[in-house]
Amino acid sequence: MALAAAAVLLIVIGGLLLLRSRPSVQTATVTIDLRERPVARGENPTEINQAPLELSRQAKHLVLDLPIGSKEGSYARWKR
Repeated sequence: MALAAAAVLLIVIGGLLLLRSRPSVQTATVTIDLRERPVARGENPTEINQAPLELSRQAKHLVLDLPIGSKEGSYARWKR
């Protein structure tokens, strides 16, 4: 009986340590505001020196605020 109790205790402690060592998964929603960013179109767009947009790998949902004049609708999803 003592051996079974010790085995259960070791399994519980091992499971807790495993859960603590895993990185937490966040289901974060990221909002990117593109309304103030210039739109470069055409063959020779003017060169704009702006930092690229970066997203966290933990981001699960993305909300884009598009510039005025952008058409509403369903945009294609891109997955890596």
